[in-house]
Amino acid sequence: MKICVFSKSWREGAGWYVQGLAQGLVDAGAAVVFIAPPASPPEREPKAAGVRRVRTARERTDGAGKGARVLASLRRIAGGLLALAGARWQCRRFVFTTPEPLLVTLATMMALRLTGADLTFVVHDPQPHSWGLPRALRALERGGHGLSYRLANRLVVLTQTGRAQLIQAFAIAPRRIHVIPHGAFSLEAVPPPVCGRSVLLAFGAIRRNKRLLEAIEAIHAFNAAADAAIRLIIAGAPDPREPEYWRACEAEIAGNTNTFQLEIGFVSEPRLAQLTAQADAFLLPYEDFASQSGVAVLAALNGRPVLATRAAGGELFALGMAGIEIAGPVSPATIAAAIRQWQAIAPPEWAEACVNARETLQARLAWPRIGQDFLAILE
Repeated sequence: MKICVFSKSWREGAGWYVQGLAQGLVDAGAAVVFIAPPASPPEREPKAAGVRRVRTARERTDGAGKGARVLASLRRIAGGLLALAGARWQCRRFVFTTPEPLLVTLATMMALRLTGADLTFVVHDPQPHSWGLPRALRALERGGHGLSYRLANRLVVLTQTGRAQLIQAFAIAPRRIHVIPHGAFSLEAVPPPVCGRSVLLAFGAIRRNKRLLEAIEAIHAFNAAADAAIRLIIAGAPDPREPEYWRACEAEIAGNTNTFQLEIGFVSEPRLAQLTAQADAFLLPYEDFASQSGVAVLAALNGRPVLATRAAGGELFALGMAGIEIAGPVSPATIAAAIRQWQAIAPPEWAEACVNARETLQARLAWPRIGQDFLAILE
């Protein structure tokens, strides 16, 4: 089976996902035309002989001016469209994940379907975390997302929550939706779990639904009431559509560098490995989140317990991830309660639980198995 896998992503979780998916499909027996920007780091590139690699331009992330960023995006879009047109002569089956902006995606999907292509759309977030158009045009944007879901032959989501959201919010027929979990990825040079009781890591894009502000308030309250202080590492880039949210978080931190270590902006993979090595556990108090958290997968595969809500970790907990569930609705009090539960368990018990969880999830979330799941629905 020959499959074209297309994405605009090239780094961090979204990039690692599509790179792992391309590799997993080949490992499962498919031939893959992989269209995406060059991977960062380069070691994430699929290495199998069954991958024909088509590299498109990257977006500008180096602080360039608006004009340079727009030109880079246009080059990426144009290169991707040309590559897809070329791939259509070789492939009938296409898999889209993290595609181009909505209007470009809709036009591309329509063109592929009109030529008889079979299209699978991996929907990480059925409803955007933050909307691109003004509130007055929200219905138009929602309708565009709904149309993209209907143009695909089938949809893949990472969780049952995402499936339910597609059915309830967009009236997608259940038979067209398939749940395939996030594949496993880990970092180089992360030491085995030590599982202390003092350092938490909140990693990933900073936006309102991650409930970072409540986490900061919880750390303040916990340290005021406890004998041993908790330190929180915050690593990631603020969502450009919610700049006021990070400003509120900064105001709550108020320059307290003894309690909060800030790594704001893009976090490279080597630096993420260093931060993970410092962390005793990951903190994910997400709400309004229907995808499967790549951060939770990353934490579990690197032997760290995860303090997460049901939205962020419920299905991974069911698969064997080690950690504590944060009760909802999320508040500083429920986050602090989860921290107390985590600290009540001895580090040797956490270390054993994390080793067992890593082995279990490595088997269930291995990319060749994810590739087999995709081939099963494509056949």
